[in-house]
Amino acid sequence: MSRFEALRKIQSGELLTSNGLRTKPRFITTMVTCGAGAVVDISAGGLCVHSKKSPGEPSDQVHTMTVQSPWGTCQLDVKVVWTKKLSRRLFETGLAFVDPTQAKNLLRICWDPIDGPSKAA
Repeated sequence: MSRFEALRKIQSGELLTSNGLRTKPRFITTMVTCGAGAVVDISAGGLCVHSKKSPGEPSDQVHTMTVQSPWGTCQLDVKVVWTKKLSRRLFETGLAFVDPTQAKNLLRICWDPIDGPSKAA
């Protein structure tokens, strides 16, 4: 899928199910971080983060986070949707965008202009 096709689907909301959970495509990221840890993948509805500390229970509380990559930085408003403990000191967390249009900014900073996005999953 091209970058432009992905942006079109993000704008139209085609990539979200009726309950707000993510559907494909998910873009696996490299060299993308946030205050909580490493961003594993992104999609139209949210992102997945690996962290050393538990982010807490899923709730409707909105958190503002800064995501950084070699190609830029952006601010996102997110909610914790799910948390899974992977090991003693590693947690995987699903975060949903409060405003799905913010996914466009995130996709732009996760896009390597030479190699394209890391990988579509």
